[in-house]
Amino acid sequence: MCCQFADEETLATEAETFDCETCAVSRHVDGLDMDNRRAWDLAQGLFVRLIAETDSFGPVLARITSDLDVEQFEDTLRRLTLIYDVLAPLPKRKT
Repeated sequence: MCCQFADEETLATEAETFDCETCAVSRHVDGLDMDNRRAWDLAQGLFVRLIAETDSFGPVLARITSDLDVEQFEDTLRRLTLIYDVLAPLPKRKT
């Protein structure tokens, strides 16, 4: 299990179960370039239950990307979309 996907309680009570030295997620994240790392870090703050349950994704995204110009924002949004599609894929259609 990766600590990046654990809740605060699990981190506090089961910290010994996480080992960043052998974690595949940690290795991949450490290998990201600057743009992908920024998108990953933004995703960790955006793709949480609080944001989803309060329908605040738009305002939060606007706030945390306010330093970006239009081109940078569009690029970041594409990266966030890809991350989200991997982490939360659409259910497969029944045919």
